[in-house]
Amino acid sequence: MVNNMDRNTIIAALFDFDGVVVNSTPMHLAGWESAYETIFGQSIAKEVLETLPGQSTRAIAERLAQ
Repeated sequence: MVNNMDRNTIIAALFDFDGVVVNSTPMHLAGWESAYETIFGQSIAKEVLETLPGQSTRAIAERLAQ
């Protein structure tokens, strides 16, 4: 078998969909908590935080700004 690929040839790509490889939800929620506390001077209720995963950035921002 002859290998004509050099070292800079991409032969595969890995995409992480819905936390299959990395569960980033806790870090995203921590970021939203930190931003909210900085802007509004109070913490986000746990009940509100639990509703955020799966929403778009815009939807989360709009929800928290209410």
